[in-house]
Amino acid sequence: MRQTAGIVIILLLAGFGLSVEPVMPRHPAPSPDGTVIAFSWQGDIWLASAAGGAARRLTANPGYDGRPVWLPGGTGLAFTSNRDGGDDAYILDVAAGTTRRLTHHEAADTVMGGLGADVVFTSARFDAFDRMPAIYRIPVAGGTESLLARVLALEAVPSPDGRRLALVRGGTPAQRRHYRGSASRDLWLLELNGQKLERLTDTPWDEDGVSWAGNDALVFRSDNGGPDRNLFRLDLASRAQIPLTRHTGADVRAPRCSADGRLVAYEFWDALYTVAAAGGAEPRRLTLDVPADSLLPAVERKTYTADAEEIVPSPDGKQVALIVAGDVFVVARWPKDAASVAPAPTVRVTTTPARERHVAWSPDGKGLVYASDRDGQLDLYSARPAGR
Repeated sequence: MRQTAGIVIILLLAGFGLSVEPVMPRHPAPSPDGTVIAFSWQGDIWLASAAGGAARRLTANPGYDGRPVWLPGGTGLAFTSNRDGGDDAYILDVAAGTTRRLTHHEAADTVMGGLGADVVFTSARFDAFDRMPAIYRIPVAGGTESLLARVLALEAVPSPDGRRLALVRGGTPAQRRHYRGSASRDLWLLELNGQKLERLTDTPWDEDGVSWAGNDALVFRSDNGGPDRNLFRLDLASRAQIPLTRHTGADVRAPRCSADGRLVAYEFWDALYTVAAAGGAEPRRLTLDVPADSLLPAVERKTYTADAEEIVPSPDGKQVALIVAGDVFVVARWPKDAASVAPAPTVRVTTTPARERHVAWSPDGKGLVYASDRDGQLDLYSARPAGR
């Protein structure tokens, strides 16, 4: 009787299918009608209802699959992946679950959207310092890519009707916050028939993350001269702007609107949110469920024999401070003539998720000073062994 009861309990537990909420899902992409959302998590593409709930894994590959965009018709996705080495464009048939590679180039190709029977992507294939990527198109059926426009842009998103591209052009990196100056990112509009280029914004702060809300309006992100980047809607006819979100404490990231112009999905902190593209509604946090068991190990152990970002000897030359993978390490100097002697263990000084850099020794060689952005800005920190 005890054995039977135990089997029943195990079967009941198995039927529930343990699940957890994903931490930091990325790159949300609402379907053309806004009913489902594709997103990237743990390097794979997933699909979930726009109302939240259980998410289904669409890809399962050791490479990183990200930045999904829906193709016209809503039956397929284009996405960027490094599964074959560099970042290339791929196609995913949602119903069949099959993937197909589109581009084969050593430069990074970033998928932007669908344009009729083509996929639009950006790629920096010209060897020039700090040059913006060029805009290309490639048939969904496969073939050779070709230049789509004679202009360069950081982002180039096709309109649902395929007549125009919404562009982001500028000289600042996306991760730089609170920039004010002439190199700021601005929004532009390109008419594909005739290649007419029109500037939409000209501010000292950045506007980026552009997406189409139908064919007559854009959704984008900007700090608008304030502390945090939020979402705004720009009407192309009147040029009127209205705020869609008013988040504080962090920037919104990776916004994308459904092709019908109704729903915007985006990242904020460690979760996905949705908001009405027309404005006048509060954002809603998307609660998702994914299988509790992961394809990835909980802890990945690595041995580094190269790729140190900084190497700084101590004043007496007996120790070396290293910056490896954004953390500070100290190792005793190992003379070449001591090959038969086991090297001293490496001491890890920092274990933060932030990036440490610019390490230096104290004059007495007993302490370290380094810079870190662990508190949101670059500050100086010191470290000394206990009791010193």
